[in-house]
Amino acid sequence: MAKIYKIQNPYCGALAFLLSTKHFIEMSVENDMARNVLIEKQNETSRAMTADQLEAMEQQFIAGHSEVINNIKSVFLSSLFYVLAASSISILIAAILGHVNANFPINKTKILSLLGSSLIAWATLMKLGGNFSTWNGEAFPQIVQTVIFKSIFIPGVSFVLLSILM
Repeated sequence: MAKIYKIQNPYCGALAFLLSTKHFIEMSVENDMARNVLIEKQNETSRAMTADQLEAMEQQFIAGHSEVINNIKSVFLSSLFYVLAASSISILIAAILGHVNANFPINKTKILSLLGSSLIAWATLMKLGGNFSTWNGEAFPQIVQTVIFKSIFIPGVSFVLLSILM
């Protein structure tokens, strides 16, 4: 009996990306196999393809997706590092200039502004920093990267706007 492939939820994929690379690769391959094996005629198409052909297609997807996922993770972590470094340098310079001090009361507006700006910078660097091959934005790893981008960027904008309104 032929395997039935299913389109995966990109929000669950984002969680898998963060928690389990192996599970994310499996989700990614299954999603893109479902997209390539015609969904409406999946049973007929799967029967027309031999099990060896389907396995070969899956192995090609696993190899391609593993490389893209490693690149996305690398960009995800390196952009976080750059933003943390820039934020740390900014706080250090502000401390040297006497604008940040342990004796000062905590300014919620400045903290929200710093946090929001950092999240926006992280999401932007993550989205723009990836230089990997694409499938017109239709491959599961790219869809998930967009979900992660929005999950970081939108709270960042909200924090910045909230700090302006306070």
